[in-house]
Amino acid sequence: MSASTLALKAVILTHGNWIAWDRYLQAHCGVLGAQGQAKGAILESVNEANTSLIDGQDAATAYATLKKQHNVQDSTHQYSLFQNFALIAQKPKESLTEYLGRQETALKKFKDSLPTSTSVDDALNMLMIFNSITNLEQDEQNEAFIQALTIAGGFTRTTIASTFATEQTRWETMATVKEAGLNARQHARLASAPSCSPRAPAPGSPVCSHCGKAHQSNNCWRQFPHLKPQHIKDRDAAQETRRKAAGSSTSNVKRSNLGADRWGDLVDKDQVSPSTPSYIPLHDKGR
Repeated sequence: MSASTLALKAVILTHGNWIAWDRYLQAHCGVLGAQGQAKGAILESVNEANTSLIDGQDAATAYATLKKQHNVQDSTHQYSLFQNFALIAQKPKESLTEYLGRQETALKKFKDSLPTSTSVDDALNMLMIFNSITNLEQDEQNEAFIQALTIAGGFTRTTIASTFATEQTRWETMATVKEAGLNARQHARLASAPSCSPRAPAPGSPVCSHCGKAHQSNNCWRQFPHLKPQHIKDRDAAQETRRKAAGSSTSNVKRSNLGADRWGDLVDKDQVSPSTPSYIPLHDKGR
């Protein structure tokens, strides 16, 4: 093995280091100078779990399998680096050169996380996607959506547009279902409010013989008139009719007596015999 091969620092593929491992693998295969040795180079630089993952596969298939497994997770790392870069702001009393230096450091970390084959279009797609996610409103509804996006990774501008449209439809459906549920509960409350149903009796409390609820039997129909049997309702209605009729007759008698008293004031009772009409005017007195 040549000295240049020994100079390469071995990288074992683990969670979150796909980019570093990929660069190492490309350099290692280039030093070896034989594509036929690529599978061997892969097997030398993966752990036992990844070895079982690619068991029986050729070099190209093994590489594609590992990329699908690990590069998706690296999208989350890239998004985190993009967020750090986008959120850098000048600190109080920080010099402009120090502020710019922190920007350069953050940008370099983001750049180093990108595959060497990243094109301008790839970078623009990534910036479009990351910026769309970063500037979403930070509320409870978006939190789960953002988390799902950053974990899934592997988006293009086309797929991110489709994902946003699907999520918007889900929001609108949830809002419709929620509104329908609120309306149903409101109708249920309104329907149950007028009934004022008596409560079920607690242990040791009186039990009504009419309705079985927690109140005295003799108070049942006074508290809850709608529970009266129909024949009781008819009897009460007849009594009320008679009461009103009796009240009307009493009023007529009182009005008649009042009229008689007024005529009596116009007559000298000493001048009136039982046979004398009670309508003799006062100016006839003494004749």
